[in-house]
Amino acid sequence: MTALRHELQRAYDAIAVKEVIARVAARRANAALRARERVIRFSGPIFEEVERTHAEGAAVGDDAAQGAAHARLRELLADLILADLRALPRRAGDAPPTIEYELLARWVASTFVVVLDWWRQSATQLPAREANDRFRALVLPALGDVLG
Repeated sequence: MTALRHELQRAYDAIAVKEVIARVAARRANAALRARERVIRFSGPIFEEVERTHAEGAAVGDDAAQGAAHARLRELLADLILADLRALPRRAGDAPPTIEYELLARWVASTFVVVLDWWRQSATQLPAREANDRFRALVLPALGDVLG
C-alpha cells in the first residue's frame, strides 16, 4: 500500500509541476501579447479617423502635402512606438532584444504608413477595420519574434 501511495504522490506532484509550468507559460504569452498590442494600439483609431474624415469629404491635398504628412506621421509614430518599447517591463535574466528598438519602431511606423497609403489608394475600398487587420498581419509576427 505504501508503494502505491508513493507512486500516486509522485504522479500528483508531476501533474502539479506541469500545471505550474503551463500557468507560467500562459502568463508570459499573455504578457507578450499585451506588449505587442500596446506597441500597435495607435493603428485602429488612426484608420478609423481617416475613414471618418474621408467619408465627410475632407480634402486630402496634393502629393507633396501627403508626402510631408506621411513623413511627419512616420516620425511621430516611431517616437510613440519607441517610447512604448522602452517602457516594456523586462525580467531579470531576459536576453536583450534581437533587434534594436529604434529600428523596430521605425519599421513598424513605416509599415503603418505604407499600409495607410495603400489603403487610401486601393480600388477595393476596404473598411478601416480590414485595413487595420492587414497592418496587424504584417507586423504582429515580427513583434512576436522580437518581444517574445
